[in-house]
Amino acid sequence: MGYRMFHNFKELPYIVMLLVALGLFVPFLVFVSAIQLFPDQWGKIIAFTVVVSSATFYAAILFLRRKKAARIMYVVGWVIVHISPVFHEAGRQQLSEAGPENFYYIPQLVMIVVTSVALLTYLFLSKKLKTYFAAP
Repeated sequence: MGYRMFHNFKELPYIVMLLVALGLFVPFLVFVSAIQLFPDQWGKIIAFTVVVSSATFYAAILFLRRKKAARIMYVVGWVIVHISPVFHEAGRQQLSEAGPENFYYIPQLVMIVVTSVALLTYLFLSKKLKTYFAAP
């Protein structure tokens, strides 16, 4: 199983290789940021890490197993990771206090939408990726 997944990784298009590597690394990035959000609250840190990063990590595994559901799962995970600051208390407080002078969330949300649509478009329209999923 492990050798097959490694072989599948080498057959992925380069951009998707990067996305898979990022998807496998996301739990570590979320864990490090959760430590800063919830100091000395290990239950919250672990729960936040699992909830936020599980879809992207699972999608990376699905890519390596040549499952077509990986494409939509990766985009869902991408969106969850990017909107996760809203899930913690500090993020909710910043959003509630955001006024006209503090509208930097709007460009961030626009960027999340633009990158998600671009990612979704690439993952579903790429001929190399269609060929990858069609192979046994």
